[in-house]
Amino acid sequence: MNTTVDLAKAVALARLAPVVNGMLRSALRARESGQLLDTPADWAAALALEHSLPDWLPPLLLQWRGAEGAAAVAAACNQVPSLDLRVNPLRASRAEVMAALEIAGISSHPIDGCPQGLQVEGHKGDLRSWPGYDDGHWCVQDRAAQWVHRCWLHNPVIASWMPVPPQVGRQPIWRSWSTIRLRSARWTVRPVG
Repeated sequence: MNTTVDLAKAVALARLAPVVNGMLRSALRARESGQLLDTPADWAAALALEHSLPDWLPPLLLQWRGAEGAAAVAAACNQVPSLDLRVNPLRASRAEVMAALEIAGISSHPIDGCPQGLQVEGHKGDLRSWPGYDDGHWCVQDRAAQWVHRCWLHNPVIASWMPVPPQVGRQPIWRSWSTIRLRSARWTVRPVG
């Protein structure tokens, strides 16, 4: 409660801080006396209220995953995600980065299926001050992005990519690259499996 009031003061709402304080204290007293908010009868509306989701999302989750899966996804939406790092293998090994982080008091462990991936546990402080950041030994990259990258590299569906653009004189490279891409994009797609 104190944090919320302090935040109200910090974002130029200092005049409303007493109102915020009063509302939160009133809600706390109501909860302690056993007064709870009425839960909607509709399952999707109740899920939206319980997990602070927009009203349109729970029906879609229900269609996609069923009741149990929708509840699990809704709960996951309110979890703090893990902090994942991708080690630059041209600058350091995963073991070297783990050791440097450990010396700095930062615990990490390898991510299964991501040869350059590390999950940082209980991270704290400014990441730019962590060892290896300034040297380019690692960057923040979610494990899903790391998995997609591996799929991209090892998937026979993607057979070719755009050619490297030729020299274009004084014209900005981004403008000519777009033109070249539109003219010479070729995709060869083969079925997976």
